[in-house]
Amino acid sequence: MRFPFRLFAAAAALLAGCSLLPSARATPAGPTPVPVPSPTPLPAALITFNLTPPEATPADAEVVLVFLDEVTGFAYNTTVIPMQRLTDGRWSAETYAPAGALVRYRYARQEPELAEEVSASGEAILYRVARITGPGEINDIAGAWAGLTYQGTTGRIVGHLYDGASGDPLPEMMVDVAGIQAFTDGEGYFRIEGLPPGLQRVTAFSPTGSYYSVDQGAVIATGSATLVELRMVAATPVQVGFEVTVPANTSPGPPARITGNLLQLGHLFTSLPGGASISAARAPVLTQLDPSHFIFVATLYAGTDLRYKYTLGDGLWNAERTPDGSFLTRRLIIPEESIILEDAVSTWRGGDSGAVTLHVSTPANTPSGDLVAIQFNPFTWFEPIPMLRLEPNEWFFTLHGPLETAGNLGYRYCRNYACGSADDAATSARSTTGRPITPSPALQDLRDTVENWQWLEGDLPPTTVVAPEIHSNPEFEAGVEIVPQYRPTWPSIFAHSVDELAAGGANSVVLTAPWILGDNSPLPSIAFDPARSPFRSDLRQMIAQALSAGLDVSLRPALVPASGNLADWWSAAPRNSTWWDAWFEGYRSLVLTYARVAAETGASRLIVGGPEAAYALPGSTFADGTPTSVPSDAEARWRALLDDIRQIYRGTLAFEIDFHADAPLLPPFLEEVGEAYVYWHVPLSEDPDPTLAAMQISAGDALDALLATPRLQGIPLVLSVEYLSIDGAASACAPYPDGSCRPPESFDLGAIVDPDLEVDLQEQAQAFNAVIAEAAERPEIRGLYARRYNPAAGLRDLSASVNGKPARDILWYWFARITAGP
Repeated sequence: MRFPFRLFAAAAALLAGCSLLPSARATPAGPTPVPVPSPTPLPAALITFNLTPPEATPADAEVVLVFLDEVTGFAYNTTVIPMQRLTDGRWSAETYAPAGALVRYRYARQEPELAEEVSASGEAILYRVARITGPGEINDIAGAWAGLTYQGTTGRIVGHLYDGASGDPLPEMMVDVAGIQAFTDGEGYFRIEGLPPGLQRVTAFSPTGSYYSVDQGAVIATGSATLVELRMVAATPVQVGFEVTVPANTSPGPPARITGNLLQLGHLFTSLPGGASISAARAPVLTQLDPSHFIFVATLYAGTDLRYKYTLGDGLWNAERTPDGSFLTRRLIIPEESIILEDAVSTWRGGDSGAVTLHVSTPANTPSGDLVAIQFNPFTWFEPIPMLRLEPNEWFFTLHGPLETAGNLGYRYCRNYACGSADDAATSARSTTGRPITPSPALQDLRDTVENWQWLEGDLPPTTVVAPEIHSNPEFEAGVEIVPQYRPTWPSIFAHSVDELAAGGANSVVLTAPWILGDNSPLPSIAFDPARSPFRSDLRQMIAQALSAGLDVSLRPALVPASGNLADWWSAAPRNSTWWDAWFEGYRSLVLTYARVAAETGASRLIVGGPEAAYALPGSTFADGTPTSVPSDAEARWRALLDDIRQIYRGTLAFEIDFHADAPLLPPFLEEVGEAYVYWHVPLSEDPDPTLAAMQISAGDALDALLATPRLQGIPLVLSVEYLSIDGAASACAPYPDGSCRPPESFDLGAIVDPDLEVDLQEQAQAFNAVIAEAAERPEIRGLYARRYNPAAGLRDLSASVNGKPARDILWYWFARITAGP
């Protein structure tokens, strides 16, 4: 988990002096503070924190212990405790914490200059986790301070978590060792690299609170793996009712929400833009009883160290404050029995700045199912927050804070939380700081108009479809494959997206479940990342929404580089025997995790392979013909993986093969799967102004060549078709200046890759028309999916997504007629 160090300083500037703010006063600019009784203190235990500091830490340094507020945001509302240097060179501090707490903290050096702690690999420590059971000591080892390089050796931990009663593996449990976090995979395993040698503490906990947290010590040895087994006990589910009174003159606008340090309360267990940790799109909305009273009931778990707050936005923006304007995060160790909490919000404001109401009118061509969100920028762009719809194209929001900042605050509007791609065209530039707000003691009423949305300017002429008589084939799979660029806001808008697909005639959808490729040396990092990977609960929800819309669902585990492209990631890797062992282990972890989800949810197909795994196939090469140096037993490893999948998942197992200009590389184990899923990006024409007839001839010739491949005889084929929306799309190549082809994923989600590349929506549409016209006439082709579909927003961008483009109109025309019954 990466957290840029510069955000800490920026956050400090944003909230400078918050603890010294004057008491909030009742003014027309905001709601009147409500008297709030002091909470009953939780039983506390004296805890001593001891730190073995990085080498070369001066004896006269000032080292501090920093406790974090994971609901407001990891960079905000911190508590700093000075540490004392001991005679043995360690640093120590004492503090009290409630028994049963799960505290998040980190260390920092304040002198000779400010420096946060970083891991042995140089990544900022977002937080450490400590489980408090009673009085005792917490002993930690720090790798390095920011700006310095760790000079020591490292080891790793490989562990397994399981249910203490049933012995079943526990997926998606979070594990913390020395401030480095990992999630367990579908079989309950985790791996953490780059740990300084010595005694480290392993702490595991459930993001939902459904299991009691556990910890144990583990000795890390240089260059080796320490194995740990952690037994977790299921927590008792209890009903928790929240009754809250808000200030009577709270302005209407954004709905009241509850948010907290649990997954089901909007927490994502990662650092979001700006250092926040909560997504407003995921925070539950309270039920309003009258203008000042709200309720919410949740099934939570006994023993959970619950941190929560009420908000009209997220954990930072529009969140409740104390009467003196300071940030407020409430705390409760959930008891073993159901409980009703009666709370009162004192105020939504901090400081003397008045509230800001924002009204925005959006263009007439705004899709009716879209919602509008607002995004704020005090020093960087934060997570977007949904606005209130007043009329079909009229939206409203009231901003209460934090407004106690110097200078201007920027903001912008976007569609469906897709800020950065589906923005107001007037604030869409990469360098934009948005429209300005200048805080003022007086109430401000800002009225804006979005003249155009980025990538949605103007209206398109009607789409022309060229088609012969179309023969219906209700068994033909017609649908889209979701782009593997998951965002945590997608579950909140996905139901509408699949309803649109079904209304257009689609009968199927392929959901991609990406994990992230991080470092490729010395070992490959393949990891679940909550900012870019769906939690199992989210994936189950999206599958249920698709099934409810009448769509058949396939699941495709995917690997996506954290930055750069696949070819570069693979070519720069060492690819020695140890590296290959780690890669196959990581890929197996990914695939089996989602094989379990597919089995649990009734997904009809699981797709493995594809471009991200093609470099690991026997006989694979790079684009220049250089072998990828796969191990000699690669085929045996693949066959073992397929056998493992079959122990979990009984549906259709497909292997994805790449079909471009040359004959596809077919794995030697192809007969072990039930279907070939063909990644189709075949050049249809090099002509700068290709005709549909010429493209259709090329598509037909390529299909015939594919079907004539001896080893594909008798194997069902499904096409996953990809063409960018660029001038030259029919060539299946977006050229670099040197003539080589850009990776298509670089255009995803409205990315502007090269200003010299021009959008050509019609060429993409004709390419799809050509391919589906030929595929529909060949009974060996069992289905066609449009690849890299963006479910968040229709964009007329350069990407391969057909959402909102003429290519979608082409497919809807064909899909509705092919899938229609007799």
